[in-house]
Amino acid sequence: MLDQRRTISRNKLFLLLALIAALPFCVPQLRLHAQAAGTASVQGSVVDSTGAVLPGATISLVDNSTHVTRTVTSDSSGSYTFPNVPVGNYTLNVIASGFRTYVQTNIVLEVGSSIAINVTMVVGTNDQRVEVKAEGLALQTEDSSFKQTIDQQTVTEMPLNGRQMTGLIALSGGS
Repeated sequence: MLDQRRTISRNKLFLLLALIAALPFCVPQLRLHAQAAGTASVQGSVVDSTGAVLPGATISLVDNSTHVTRTVTSDSSGSYTFPNVPVGNYTLNVIASGFRTYVQTNIVLEVGSSIAINVTMVVGTNDQRVEVKAEGLALQTEDSSFKQTIDQQTVTEMPLNGRQMTGLIALSGGS
């Protein structure tokens, strides 16, 4: 009887250890879903001055504060996409053989934004650059949903009675 209880206890212990060993394989998927909540996306197409698509162009999105670079290649239809990009200020670089390097700075991504940046490449050499400086926020034309980001300074300056966060709903546009 005592040996049977020890066998059951050992089986439970082995099961518990197996579950603990499997836990690291489950955690990365959970972490990926949590990271997608505070992100944005950038997509677009790369064409030449005549409007013909440019497959194989190298597109880099550089975070201006951390200098983390994401790089993709345009597909056969000249399209590219950067999904789940952390919010921040970015620079977009496009390089294609036989064309000038395209650079667009000050791209501001906010939570949930999905912006399209369509690039028209100019014939030239790679050492020549076409630089576009963006001012303000990029217009989101991908969907008709309304999103608004309220920073800490705006919250502290708002005339909220009791500083209840539910009062922000009435102050945001479209409510």
